[in-house]
Amino acid sequence: MSFREAMTQELDISLNFLNTQDFYEGIRAQLIDKDRNPKWSHEDAASVPESHILRLFQKTAKPRQEFLGQGTA
Repeated sequence: MSFREAMTQELDISLNFLNTQDFYEGIRAQLIDKDRNPKWSHEDAASVPESHILRLFQKTAKPRQEFLGQGTA
């Protein structure tokens, strides 16, 4: 994977994670209630359905990273 491809994938994962319940639950536990006791949507990493993981890797970033130079990934 090239640097541009890796950065594009990182951006896609980050943007897609913003659409998950767990992102906001982590913010609630750490910053809002400060109880540091998040109630994640799954018991552990092994119980996360593959479909949820694949959803994080969907190509989302638009526009594609112009800050990396000319062209797209």
